[in-house]
Amino acid sequence: MKGRDAAAAAGAAGAAQPAGSNLDEERRQQILHNLQTMLALGLLHDPAELQQLAAGPQLLEPRHATKAAYQDGGVAEEEAEAEPSVQTPQQRRPARTSRGPKRALQADDDEGEVGQDAGKDAEEAEARKRAAQQQKQAKKLLELEVEGLVEFDEDSAIFNVCGSTGNIYTVTLSDAKSNCTCPDHRFRRRDCKHIKLVRAKLQIQRQPGNWFEAVQRLSAGGTGGGGGSVAGRLDAAAAAAVVEEAAAAAAAAEAAAAEDADAQQGAPNEAALGGGGGGRGRARGRAQQPKAGPSKRRR
Repeated sequence: MKGRDAAAAAGAAGAAQPAGSNLDEERRQQILHNLQTMLALGLLHDPAELQQLAAGPQLLEPRHATKAAYQDGGVAEEEAEAEPSVQTPQQRRPARTSRGPKRALQADDDEGEVGQDAGKDAEEAEARKRAAQQQKQAKKLLELEVEGLVEFDEDSAIFNVCGSTGNIYTVTLSDAKSNCTCPDHRFRRRDCKHIKLVRAKLQIQRQPGNWFEAVQRLSAGGTGGGGGSVAGRLDAAAAAAVVEEAAAAAAAAEAAAAEDADAQQGAPNEAALGGGGGGRGRARGRAQQPKAGPSKRRR
């Protein structure tokens, strides 16, 4: 087979040369040697097979798309045509349910009811929180005891109060302000439980300015030291009433402060309206007036 291939290759090489051409013998020998080497390596085939391969479809050189073709979109169309298209089944979108006017109004009503329920729940939770705090404060008041009146004159009244831990604190009532020697009074001057206890025993929770008359009345009617009618503890009902009155007073004060703030924001600026000078003059006039001295109570 190899000999026949070599002879056919030699014949093909000889036929490839034009007739009457005188080739150099050395060049011809080199060509023959190359052909034999290619046959030995299996690079050449039978002439009939070569002719069959030559008659078959030829490979086309790849064409490079130009920039203009990319811009026009022609390349994309050709690639789309060449590639097989995989068709996926079209998915149906769910039908949209339309809400009529009645259903829309019903939905709005439901949302409003949900909001009202949430507001009621928040109010109830806040009310429970306040009730728990008031019960805690009333319980603390039940642990205190007024030991008696220590000193009383037209300027002040001094009481000894036994705290929940057994410590003795001094509560002073006066026209200027009420004081207590407990540590909490330094931070919460208006919420001292010892002062609340003394005022509750004197029954002046709503009118703390009437301390002098209350102490004078009770000390005149008491026996055995002048302060026996003030001494003692509060019962549960009295302690709860004290806490409720204190909470109501705090709420009223907060509401009044809010109203004052709203009034100040809505009031016109007198200085901008040209009335600032007169106001300052009136203020200076009031400042120059002599202050009245403290009134003396008769005992």
